[in-house]
Amino acid sequence: MLHAYIARAHSLSETEFVQAYPDPVLVFVPSDADDEQRRAFRTRMAPQVAGPTTLPRSADRLELLPIRKRPGGIYPDNISVGRTRATDLHLSHPQVSKMHGYFNKDESGAWAFTDTGATNGTFVNGLRIAQKTRVELGERAQISFGSYECMFLMGKALRIFLTGFPAE
Repeated sequence: MLHAYIARAHSLSETEFVQAYPDPVLVFVPSDADDEQRRAFRTRMAPQVAGPTTLPRSADRLELLPIRKRPGGIYPDNISVGRTRATDLHLSHPQVSKMHGYFNKDESGAWAFTDTGATNGTFVNGLRIAQKTRVELGERAQISFGSYECMFLMGKALRIFLTGFPAE
């Protein structure tokens, strides 16, 4: 799926891309990746949205998960994240709690994450967030479920990230 996003990021203008992909995404290295792949991903998660950064040599080991409700999801206004398949976004990693937390969007369109009491905690841009506290994410945020690192990307930030990989 990531390669399709990369191709579209290269072929569409910024406006066209943002209109075609309105949902934010989580980008992450699968839990079975090796240490070199994880280091390359951590380097890519540098806080700036634009500018020179070191990319993993290939997008092959990265996964992209659109943040959206699954049909029949249990919380109508929230997009749940957890290790159990009952959540909207299933992340199979021991650092992720069964019901880790949830994403939601407010009336202004701002996305946020709330930790529901996860055992290993949630970190946004390196800072642990308090349980039951809604933290706004902006267009790009490093989000860690325990020590399992992901990037939250949307809109322009997602396109910038994707165009850092060569089109195939």
